[in-house]
Amino acid sequence: MPPPGSGVPPLTIDEKMTIARWIDLDAPINAGDGGVTTYGWFLDEIRPTLEVSLPRAGTTPGPLAMIRIGVADAHGVAPGSLSVTADFPVAGRAAGAELADLATPAGDGIHVIAVDPPLGIGGSGRVHAKVADLQGNVTRVDRRFSVVDAPPPGSPPACPPSPTASCAVAAKASFRVRAKRLAWQWTGSDAGSHDDLGDPVAGTTGYALCVYDAAGTLRTGLGVPAAGRCGARPCWRAVGSGYRYADRRAGHDGVVGVALRAGAGRRARLKLKARGPALPMPALPLGGGATVELRRSDAASCWRARFDEPAADGPTRFRAATPTRDTSRVGTGRERVALGGSRDRHAAAGKAGAAERVRPTCSHC
Repeated sequence: MPPPGSGVPPLTIDEKMTIARWIDLDAPINAGDGGVTTYGWFLDEIRPTLEVSLPRAGTTPGPLAMIRIGVADAHGVAPGSLSVTADFPVAGRAAGAELADLATPAGDGIHVIAVDPPLGIGGSGRVHAKVADLQGNVTRVDRRFSVVDAPPPGSPPACPPSPTASCAVAAKASFRVRAKRLAWQWTGSDAGSHDDLGDPVAGTTGYALCVYDAAGTLRTGLGVPAAGRCGARPCWRAVGSGYRYADRRAGHDGVVGVALRAGAGRRARLKLKARGPALPMPALPLGGGATVELRRSDAASCWRARFDEPAADGPTRFRAATPTRDTSRVGTGRERVALGGSRDRHAAAGKAGAAERVRPTCSHC
């Protein structure tokens, strides 16, 4: 601040913040041409935005017919700085060749490169993109992917608006949702025969996991289509009395694994796990309970588990099991500590009494 009575106007709030910012940056100095160089504390230190929206990371529906890229920067993208390469042939150019000059504008900052011939189902590849802004900041994207079958129309099934009473009921089940992760397990007295599971390997059987809240309102649904390939391998395979689905890249609604086993008694077991950004998370909490159903796409078969007393039902986490654990004979933590302490005191008293009884007497001690 200027000295009192100096007649110099005080600093404005913007001037004070400018000085604070300058000190924050270790008091850099522009010099050489009146402070108009591209260096110093007015430096653009934010990298440009670069996004490869097609192909998608992990699995992408095929065949792949284009590469789609978006670029943006508040201060401007450096002309001619966009670079795109692929490890597979594109438009007659060998793998690794520059493709940026083939890009055609498809919107504000959006560029499209036609892949001719298209990359077919089961193929995999890698696309590398790079762009710079006027300051020289560079952003790079390295996209690895595999091409898979697009989900067949109408499969998996849509979830009904409310739970179905005719579904097979679980004898034992668990359901957990937390931090973009979901896991459901069903164990029943009878999941039906092998035929009741359909044929997701060579047939048209898809599945949907439907999640309802305590009031019976549909909160979300996860779909797993029939057949298809997950990377270089088929998504589904037959195992024993059932089927298994595996997709480490979580290409369909985040589902990474499904296990279906038919049979009677506790041998009947169904499992589903999902995770990642593609998972359509249910809005939490679920109102003090939930009903979860697994449904077939090509038949009326379904399997249901109801959770009326969740162990956790908050804005970020749901955890429940059925039947709920009977804790009436276990006691609280304090009770167990108190009982343990009481037993310890009685044991110590007994040892002290025994020692007193065997201690030798000494009349002259």
